[in-house]
Amino acid sequence: MRRQSCSPCLVSSWKQGLFIVGFSLVFLFTILSPSLVVSTQTATASGVAIDNWWPIDGSSLGATETFKAVVPGRTLASYKLYWQVDNGALNLMSSSLQKPVHKKATVVLSGWKWQSTGAYAITFVAKDTAGVLLGRKTITVHVNVPATGGSSSTSSATGGGSSASSTSSAAPSINVWWPTDGAVLSGVQPFKVQLPNVAPADYRATWSVDGGQENTMADSQQDGPHKESLVDLTSWVWRGSGPYALTFRVYDSAGVLLDHRTLSISTGGTVGSSSTSSASSVTSVPSGGNPLSGISLFVQPDSPAKSQADAWRASRPADARQLDKIATHARSQWLGAWNANVGSDVSTTMSAAAAQGAVPTFVVYNIPQRDCGGYSAGGASSSDAYRAWIRSIASAIGSGRAIVILEPDAVALVSCLSAADRQTRMQLLQDAVSTFKAHAGVKLYLDAGHAGWVAPAEMATSLQQAGIAQADGFALNVSNFDTDTTSFQYGNQISSLLSGKHFVVDVSRNGLGPDGSQWCNPSGRALGRVPTVSTGTALVDAYLWIKAPGESDGTCNGGPSAGTFWAEYALGLAQRAAW
Repeated sequence: MRRQSCSPCLVSSWKQGLFIVGFSLVFLFTILSPSLVVSTQTATASGVAIDNWWPIDGSSLGATETFKAVVPGRTLASYKLYWQVDNGALNLMSSSLQKPVHKKATVVLSGWKWQSTGAYAITFVAKDTAGVLLGRKTITVHVNVPATGGSSSTSSATGGGSSASSTSSAAPSINVWWPTDGAVLSGVQPFKVQLPNVAPADYRATWSVDGGQENTMADSQQDGPHKESLVDLTSWVWRGSGPYALTFRVYDSAGVLLDHRTLSISTGGTVGSSSTSSASSVTSVPSGGNPLSGISLFVQPDSPAKSQADAWRASRPADARQLDKIATHARSQWLGAWNANVGSDVSTTMSAAAAQGAVPTFVVYNIPQRDCGGYSAGGASSSDAYRAWIRSIASAIGSGRAIVILEPDAVALVSCLSAADRQTRMQLLQDAVSTFKAHAGVKLYLDAGHAGWVAPAEMATSLQQAGIAQADGFALNVSNFDTDTTSFQYGNQISSLLSGKHFVVDVSRNGLGPDGSQWCNPSGRALGRVPTVSTGTALVDAYLWIKAPGESDGTCNGGPSAGTFWAEYALGLAQRAAW
């Protein structure tokens, strides 16, 4: 049920378009708003060039804005970029890998104490990693936000950059979708919150219980853009049924608290061993933590989706922008017999990822008797050939960092093999796990099929035979369409039989869930959530695009051969995505 993906086969126009849009908005606001005065002061700059995409000089700003800028010719990791108002506090901007890569900050102006509509001086300040000033650029802007009524008419925005507060009546209001105040919860629950009119990528959300540890929530586009955590309440230690104070907080990209909301919940779960035990010690991450925490996922610069989007840029610009949804996010690189020199190919990717300051994901897919003769039949010619091939990959990774998804289908499809061949397969998988885990930078996940395939107890037993004890965890839903909730529930059942092993989930095409039992190029599907290692869920280390969106499952439902990029199918996935 899995198919291999083949190996990897706006900047200036984008910025020009942004400038034109910004200029047009200023022109329209000038006509429509008599209170707006656009400054004629020109931007001033010193030192290295700073290209501010937004705001531009003379622009008028609303309640919430995303500041975007870049130092051309420098990698994001080589410098820090800040913004400030009227020589006030410096506010650090975060790195964005959305193409073209840049620095950004979500700025909530409605919490500032403004003198008037302006003018205000916005300065972008660039420093190297040692804190040495590289250059600065100052522009003049006005604001279209009502004054908050400071204690003095001379109150200024100079302190506003880092002090926007949720206590201001004009601050953005967090919207809690679930749970509701007074809800009684049990089992696995999806905590969901939203900051209206702000993209999930532009703010951070957390939840905590009774003032305990804050747990980061992941971006989700299902049913609309929001933040979400799948929370398993059965593992919590309660002092009773409650009630408990559940607090959600949202922060901007600089870490400034924008808003918070506390509601009361009760639980139908079991009582802890002590009547004084409290939910304040509850955490969504077990003691082992997430081994992928803090990493950046590698975005391949030369993917088929990127090539197709570029080819459509002039003739089909709207479709090109849709394919950019795929091209600008991290996907896995599948390795198999199609790699003429797998070691060289892995080395090339490792170098590209290192230049990005990111970690690549490799899908190892070459087990002998692969796919039981199905659409993706093939694999190494012998056990010895497979062991040598695995060692070539591991050697190419070397001391670097990489995520490895080991052999989709290999465990779930052992039923098609003879008893002797099953034993050989498990031995080969054990050897592969040991080989990769001899490299400290490798985080390895054994494929464990999907929720509708093998019963949890049977899968747990097979994973033990395949060497899961030495692996970091297992992978679910590879090349499939199960919803996140379905995969989480299945993974949680397996994990409970494997001493709490973590797992990763393929979310490349599950935005609308499955189409019945169709698994081979089903129509009407959509991209799932954006890849991330910040899942906010106890046992889930990452939501990944393991299957490369747009690559065919095989010659079924009008598709090309397995692993071939199918541009129109990819376009449909992107168009139907919730984001």
